[in-house]
Amino acid sequence: EECAWIVSEAEKHAAAAGGWDGHHTNFRTQNVVVAESDSLLEWLNGRLRDVIWPALAEQFDVELHELWLLDAFIVRYDPAVQAGLASHWDDSELSFNIALSDPAGFEGGGTRFSAAGVTVRPQQGEMISHYGRVFHAGAPVQSGVRYILAGFVRVETMAAAWRDLRPARIKWASPPARPTGSGQPQGGAGWWGKCTGGVGAPAGGQAPWAWAF
Repeated sequence: EECAWIVSEAEKHAAAAGGWDGHHTNFRTQNVVVAESDSLLEWLNGRLRDVIWPALAEQFDVELHELWLLDAFIVRYDPAVQAGLASHWDDSELSFNIALSDPAGFEGGGTRFSAAGVTVRPQQGEMISHYGRVFHAGAPVQSGVRYILAGFVRVETMAAAWRDLRPARIKWASPPARPTGSGQPQGGAGWWGKCTGGVGAPAGGQAPWAWAF
C-alpha cells in the first residue's frame, strides 16, 4: 500500500529527527520535509514526472516546462497536537495536497475553501490541486490522525501574471531563479522537481480537483 508506506517513512524520519516539527515561519504545521528523506524524495520525483506534472499541466493549461517544485512536506494532523490549520494562502502559483490517510481512520478534516463554501474530503491517494493564492484551511480533525502530502509549485507564466495583478499594498514573492537538474536541495527550503520528459497521462474519470494515483 503506497500511502501507508509514505506515512511509515515519514514517521521513521520524524522519530530519527526527534519528532514532527514545522519548517515554515507562518502557519506552521507538524510536518516532515520530503527532501530530507532520500526514499521519499525518490518516490515523489517519480510521481511528479509520471502523474502530478501532467495533471497540473492539463488542469491549469500550462506547459510542463513551466512547472517546478518549491517545497513539499508531509503534514500530521492530530487533535492532541494540531487538529487543523487556519485559513491562509500559499506562497506559490499552484498548490496540491495528496490524502495519505484512509478517511475511515479519522473524523473531520479536509481542505476548506471558504469563498466557495465547501470542504473537500478526498479519498486516500487522491490529490487536490488549486491556485496557491486561493484562501483555504485545514479543517480540524476531531479524532484519529490525518496525514497529507502538500506541495507548492512555481509556474513561470503565472508568476508574471500575479506580479502584474497584485494589489500595491501586498508584497508578493517573485519566483526564484530556476536551478539546474532535478531534485537538487536549495538552501534547506525544499527542493526542485523539474519535469524532464517521459511523462504519462493523468488518471481519468476524476473531478477537476481530484487526481488518483
